[in-house]
Amino acid sequence: MQQYTVTKYGFINTSEAYSNTMFIGNRNVVIPYISQGLMPDNPINGKQAVIDFSYYVLEGVSVMSFGASRANFSITVSNNADALMEEYISFGGEDGAEVKVLCSGLKLFVPDDSVIRSSFEPFVPFDRNSSNPNYRQNIDTAVANAFFDGRDLPEDLKQLLGSPCQLLSWTGDGVSIACLPGL
Repeated sequence: MQQYTVTKYGFINTSEAYSNTMFIGNRNVVIPYISQGLMPDNPINGKQAVIDFSYYVLEGVSVMSFGASRANFSITVSNNADALMEEYISFGGEDGAEVKVLCSGLKLFVPDDSVIRSSFEPFVPFDRNSSNPNYRQNIDTAVANAFFDGRDLPEDLKQLLGSPCQLLSWTGDGVSIACLPGL
């Protein structure tokens, strides 16, 4: 798995990416994304593109503030005085939220078998009933669900989270938080 430290604002674009879960543990947050956007001049390929499967890791998280049409709330992970960075991410899909995160570091983990391609050919894990051929489902639903629920979470990310960790899920029905005794 390749690991990239995000040092420049705008390297990652989550606005069109798919994610409905995040794992929280040891003051870290791991968010699995499908069709994660890469902005021009990124250190991976230097072009605007999308990655089929990747993990955005927020390190040393202090607070996450969720702003959505149906709910606004904050989660305090720790009273971390080292939180020097402010990042905004999209989470939860079309009915999701913009999330403001205060943290000490950001990393992108890209599995070795991930595919990167033009942002005009996004990876779509769920049927969106779109007439646009670029937004038709092209990733198997079972594969996407296994990716989001943690079954495929790499061992080094499990170790980063520790045990137990929390799973935050965002669906059309609302938000839920569950304790995972072990991934």
